[in-house]
Amino acid sequence: VICNAQHQGICDYGRVGGVSVLWALSLTAFHAAVSITIPILLVELARPRLAPLPWLHRRGLRWCVAGELFVLLLGLLLSLGAFRDHGRLGPPWQPYAIELALLAACVALALLPRWPAPGRASGALPSLWTLRLLGCLALTLDLLLPNLEKGLRVPYQPALALNAGVLALALWRLATWARRAGWNARHMLALATGGLGFLVLFWDPLLELLGQAGGKPTRGTAVVALVYLIGLIVLARRTTRRLSQPPASATPDPVASPPSLSLYADSAPSTS
Repeated sequence: VICNAQHQGICDYGRVGGVSVLWALSLTAFHAAVSITIPILLVELARPRLAPLPWLHRRGLRWCVAGELFVLLLGLLLSLGAFRDHGRLGPPWQPYAIELALLAACVALALLPRWPAPGRASGALPSLWTLRLLGCLALTLDLLLPNLEKGLRVPYQPALALNAGVLALALWRLATWARRAGWNARHMLALATGGLGFLVLFWDPLLELLGQAGGKPTRGTAVVALVYLIGLIVLARRTTRRLSQPPASATPDPVASPPSLSLYADSAPSTS
């Protein structure tokens, strides 16, 4: 999202301090959902018995934080060299300060004790197909709105406010539904399937027809999309079958229930 002065396209729209703020917001939301949240959800649905267990203990979390700091420092050094090659003293410091602040906030949130989960609220839940359509619409707007606003020559300030408002509305709506009774893994999978549906049913076939993007070949993306589509259908059926079985105990759905803080200890909890 840090743009060159001669860079054309969406990157030169709404630049502040060399950063395309509109594209930065869009990419942050995209990767938070598609690159992080959805893969974790799919793995937990595929292995529901492992869903309540942490993927990393405290030592692993420390290594991840150290790795992020190393990558940040390396990126800063490489940027310093690139800027000096172009006769400039260095890159803008604001993006690095923001990343450090966000990293510190994430570490603080990870160390704070977890608040008890709120009780289930009343209210109707949307159908699974409604969630799929809304998930597809959300990802479509996230990716296409900046390009549409640029084409219409909308000033970046109101465009940024609109995009941030759409994102905030989607997060609020999702948080409201997740607190209602009956919300489970099927609803989360429906939202994730809708988001991936934009890529599987539209974007990947388009890349297949074009044959290349950015000078790189894209043949075969339709095959990958078909494999993903079949996998999502199988996973949805398995999840429906698992949740329709009578529970052996009062244990809640491991995918829809967050793990306890005690699971993140370095040693396994006592079973006595």
